[in-house]
Amino acid sequence: MFTVTVPHNTLRALALIAPKDDVRIYLNGLLIDTTTPGRVMLVACDGHRALVVGNAKVGGDIDSHLSRGQFIVPIEAITSAKPVRKDPIEIQIDPITDIRADYTVRGKLTGTGRTNDGRFPDWRRIIPTLRTGQGELAHFNLQYLGDFGRAAELLDCKYPHIVHNGECAAWINLGSDAFGILMPIRGDTVIGCGGIVTWLDAVAPEYRTKKAA
Repeated sequence: MFTVTVPHNTLRALALIAPKDDVRIYLNGLLIDTTTPGRVMLVACDGHRALVVGNAKVGGDIDSHLSRGQFIVPIEAITSAKPVRKDPIEIQIDPITDIRADYTVRGKLTGTGRTNDGRFPDWRRIIPTLRTGQGELAHFNLQYLGDFGRAAELLDCKYPHIVHNGECAAWINLGSDAFGILMPIRGDTVIGCGGIVTWLDAVAPEYRTKKAA
C-alpha cells in the first residue's frame, strides 16, 4: 500500500484531458504509473491527446514504498475530491495485482473503490518521435488546444508551446514537470467542414480561385 499526494490544480488539468464516458473503460480514469524508478507518473489520455505529469509526491524513499504497476483511478473519484483550502489531494493505492487495486481518494470528501478494468495504453510509445517532419506545421482541433492552454495555467506553465511535427503527434511543452501529446487533424478534412466553403462562395466568389491557386 502507498499514498501519493498531488496538487489539486494538477488533477484539474488532468481531468481536462481524461474522458468521462468513453466506451473504453480504461480511458475513463487517471493512470498512476509507478513503473519508472524514482518517480510517479500521472497520465490522462482520450485517444487523440494525452497529458503526462510527474509532480506527484510519495513520502519517504520512493523506490522502497511503491508497488510497481499501473493503476487507473476513475476520473469521477478524482474530480469529486475537493481540496481543503489549497491542500493537495491524497490518493492511496492498495495493490491486488500490477493493474488492479483498491483506492481511497482523500480531500474535503473521501471516495473509495476499485481501479478500472483493463490496461491503460502504453503512453511511452505515443511520445512523439522527432522525425524529419519536425517543424512542419499541422492543423489541430481548437478545443483541444484550448484545453491544453487551460492545463498550462493550472500547471503554472508560463510559456506553453507546440513543437509541430507534421502528420505525426505533436509535443506540447508544459514546463519541467509535464508535457502533452496531440494528434493533428488531417489537412484534407479542414477545408469544407461545417459548410464554410459554401458560405465563403456566397460573399467572396474569388475565394475559390485563390484556393485553386
